[in-house]
Amino acid sequence: MTDFFAVLRVPARPWLEPDALRDVYLRLSEALHRQAGSQDELVALNRAFQVLNNPATRVEHLLSVTGAEPNTRQIAPVMGELFGRVAGCLQEADRLLGEISVQSSALARALQVQRVHASQANLDHLAHELAAYEARRLEALRELDQVWPRRSADTCEALAQIAVDLTFLQKWQGQIRERRLRMDEAIG
Repeated sequence: MTDFFAVLRVPARPWLEPDALRDVYLRLSEALHRQAGSQDELVALNRAFQVLNNPATRVEHLLSVTGAEPNTRQIAPVMGELFGRVAGCLQEADRLLGEISVQSSALARALQVQRVHASQANLDHLAHELAAYEARRLEALRELDQVWPRRSADTCEALAQIAVDLTFLQKWQGQIRERRLRMDEAIG
């Protein structure tokens, strides 16, 4: 397995400052672009940046390369509750988009605008909640970074849980953005 921390020449830690990571990536990328025959190294550098730039994949990679990967990963209760709410809002949006798609006239679609705006408001509210929870999980990641040098099994378990949570949060936020765009197009 390739150690992406080594590829980017950054410390193997749970938290990396995004701007500093990007600067390192750009500096190394620029240096490699000047070298003939560096295509494989550029591919590895790009992949390393992709993985380490995302906190969820960074933590998964860190646990993997350090051999600290926990055996089990479970969905936290708060994430289960959020899942139900996300699924409900997305189903409502999909149902509304389906109804709009079968409307043959612009007038009939226009009559759905109020319902679309209400659904978008629900999606926006949920997106705000997800972003706030993501910010709290990222803060927890920063806090665990402080104890990483003295890591314990509990630290690794907590990091793995944060990685799972962030992965779901990112997925759900993307799904909400996609439904919002589709609704804008449907009534636009």
